[in-house]
Amino acid sequence: MAKSQITLADVLHGVEWRLEEALQAFEAHRILHERCNSEAAPELNKAINDCAGFWQPVNIGLQSTLVIGIAALIDKERRDCSTLYKAIDLLTSDQRSKLPVDFIDALDEIRGRYVKFRHKLFAHNDLNRGDVVIDMQNAGFTWDSVDADLLRLRRSLKFLRHLCAGKPPMNWGDLDSQIRLNELAILRTRRDTGAFLDLLHLAIRLKASTAGETSQVTPSK
Repeated sequence: MAKSQITLADVLHGVEWRLEEALQAFEAHRILHERCNSEAAPELNKAINDCAGFWQPVNIGLQSTLVIGIAALIDKERRDCSTLYKAIDLLTSDQRSKLPVDFIDALDEIRGRYVKFRHKLFAHNDLNRGDVVIDMQNAGFTWDSVDADLLRLRRSLKFLRHLCAGKPPMNWGDLDSQIRLNELAILRTRRDTGAFLDLLHLAIRLKASTAGETSQVTPSK
């Protein structure tokens, strides 16, 4: 039986799913970084460092999901996967003519920066993940720059979905004010990560309080 042909709508659905994963990993990782550093919450920071056997793979998982996810969205070689380039391939000539002049160039620029680190995280000989993070920082990656890259990818997906629906193209500026893609997932990740850290911080304080009360109890004779 012949395989059914993949449509532009199918590819964009796959892109949205992959982008949502990357966005959730980024939000969770950023909140952990902001709320669990030694200056913001020394008690929480100590508790996390004391449980490095759990938190280290969590951090590695979030980093890998983010970088590998972004690189997968802008993979040029694998045209059999749901990527933004595959979506562009499936545009009609009329739809393609409506793409902004810098649309593909912007994707190429992001791709050039992430593919290198996707390989280093996924299948490189370097065993120290900390070295990869340092290399990324030296290459100019910051929380703000990654946030900007994700926004660009969200705008690109929104633009392609607009064309797929047969609607007239929008200006980039208009897209910035109307992006709602993945918004619920982002808000849910922020809420749930924050709530988890609140519970963890509360448990740490209760444990410390209980330990203090126990140490003050005088044994009865």
